[in-house]
Amino acid sequence: MNKQYSVAVIGCGKGGSGVGAHSIGYVHGLAWQSSPRARIAGACDLNAENLCGFQEHFSVSEGDIDARALLSRVRPEVVSLCTYASARRDLFAACAEAGVKGIWCEKPLALTMDDARAMRDLAEAHGMKVIVNHCRRLLPKFREVKALLDQGAIGDPVIFLGAIDGWDQMEWGTHWHDMFRYWAGDQPVEWMLGQVRCDGSRQGYGHAIEQHSVAYYGFADGTCALLDGGKPHRGDQALRMVGTRGLLEIARNGTVTLTNADGRRELPIEGGIHPGSSDWVAAPHALLDWMEGGPEPDLSLANGLLSSELYLACYESARIGNRVDLPLGPQPEFPLNEIASRQAAAASPESAASSKQAQPQA
Repeated sequence: MNKQYSVAVIGCGKGGSGVGAHSIGYVHGLAWQSSPRARIAGACDLNAENLCGFQEHFSVSEGDIDARALLSRVRPEVVSLCTYASARRDLFAACAEAGVKGIWCEKPLALTMDDARAMRDLAEAHGMKVIVNHCRRLLPKFREVKALLDQGAIGDPVIFLGAIDGWDQMEWGTHWHDMFRYWAGDQPVEWMLGQVRCDGSRQGYGHAIEQHSVAYYGFADGTCALLDGGKPHRGDQALRMVGTRGLLEIARNGTVTLTNADGRRELPIEGGIHPGSSDWVAAPHALLDWMEGGPEPDLSLANGLLSSELYLACYESARIGNRVDLPLGPQPEFPLNEIASRQAAAASPESAASSKQAQPQA
């Protein structure tokens, strides 16, 4: 019989329907609740009302608004971290101090590479197994597309293209960056050119969010990728893969179309591009298998860190106004903060008046 692990969920949220920032703690809770290998032993949320609602929904007796207090009292073996990214580094340290053996961490991973690397170092030093919830690696739709790419269905990949209407490089874009890396065989990204419009007026998930951004980068074998964070591309495709001998497209409704020398055809691949309840269970089971001596899963922190580096590299490139080469060096501050401050100042009435006065007279 499989061992049953004690689990704590940190970052309950307010619940509600669908998958997203306000219900992701419930998604984790449902995944753990449906597994015979886990028991939710405790919960934590800064909002006492959210905490009580989660405890009632999942019949969890132990709860606290203070994560360290909960971890010290419950001593869970596994933790789901469903908080905003800004809290993660401190919570990794708290988990390490409490002897936690496994972490299922939500994305986006971190606001800086310094934080991301510190979290990796903490995990390695304390023997914690960590997965990052880039869960589309587990979905049949994306795995079938990778198989087609590996089989040469479109020749050699030239460029991967994606666009996310109204979203950003970080909160949503991290999924597509991870997919591009997955489809490219997780080979190194060598460089990044990023551009960002962010004046600080758009805030969410504990940080500034850009109004529009573009990330363009190159893999070691010459394949490139471009992700537009904010404006959709023409057509209904969510993702396109252009190769030397064809084209693969994934529509927003999940339809996969292959165009090559054999013609254009829709492929009968089951499933959508958004994870369902059954798909979520695969992620924690991969973590538990790893904790029990199984193979390191695709969702491991090592992969999650490299995918997270891409949205941070985009922001860093925009911050310095130049291409950046990877891996990124030290990054102690969230790059959007400086960008937002600079662009807000440039858009101020005082700045506009000063610029007008500085114009040469005809």
